[in-house]
Amino acid sequence: MATRFGISQMVLREAFKQLVSNGLLQALPKRGVRVAALSFREAEEMTKMRSLIEAQALEWAVPEMKESDFKATE
Repeated sequence: MATRFGISQMVLREAFKQLVSNGLLQALPKRGVRVAALSFREAEEMTKMRSLIEAQALEWAVPEMKESDFKATE
């Protein structure tokens, strides 16, 4: 993954550690990591939070966009 995203293995390892500590990944001894299972309630809460955050990000981004940015979305 480090090669795919053009980052160092140390950066990727640290990101995985943070995601494990946040409960989003599960560490598997000698096998790596996998996406942690979410309960229905956790998934619903995450979806609600993302919809709020993404809407706000879009509200901030649109005034800064150029016409070429809009054309790239077609």
